[in-house]
Amino acid sequence: DVCGTSAVLVSTLISPMLHFNLDGYMGVVVSGIILYGAYGLLKDMINSLLGEAPDPKLVHEIVTMIMNHPAILGVHDMMVHNYGPNKMFASAHVEVDASKDIFETHDHIDNIEREVKEKMNIDLVLHMDPVKVNDPETEFYRAKVAKAIHQIDKTWGFHDFRIVSGPTHVNLVFDLVVPFEESYTEKQIEEMLLNHIHSDKKIYFVLTIDHPYA
Repeated sequence: DVCGTSAVLVSTLISPMLHFNLDGYMGVVVSGIILYGAYGLLKDMINSLLGEAPDPKLVHEIVTMIMNHPAILGVHDMMVHNYGPNKMFASAHVEVDASKDIFETHDHIDNIEREVKEKMNIDLVLHMDPVKVNDPETEFYRAKVAKAIHQIDKTWGFHDFRIVSGPTHVNLVFDLVVPFEESYTEKQIEEMLLNHIHSDKKIYFVLTIDHPYA
């Protein structure tokens, strides 16, 4: 507003001195200023409407607070929604020991959600993903999958790992986290994993391709 008004004032003062009407030229300048301001407003508004990536520091603080509780084995699929000052919501999946009492685990989840609300003023909703702990066969294949993924691409990750084992084969069930721009197909990924995993039993993958939302 100041720039636009100043341009009009300059035109009013200088035009009589130059005996030349500057209104049209100053109008172009004012139009450019208005368009530039509109671009900035639209850019900020579009980010708010479509959503933008959360601050990595904020995500780290939330994850750290969750992982400080011994009942939680892992955190994934976190999403943060910002609706303005003091209106922030977050959701995440947490891995918990499947052998523990469900009421006890739910009590831990409630305490974590309340703690995050009190300390960070964020309304957090946690979804429990039970995983089998201290099972030798599960840990054996989990380690193989972790090593294979690390060898293929260090930016990949996985979670919700479990197995369904039979006499001749074993199903490896897990979510594989890859970047949004990943070009490999699911079939290609399975073939690469099979080339890195060796087992006495035949291996089948039950994959869910996931992406890092936070």
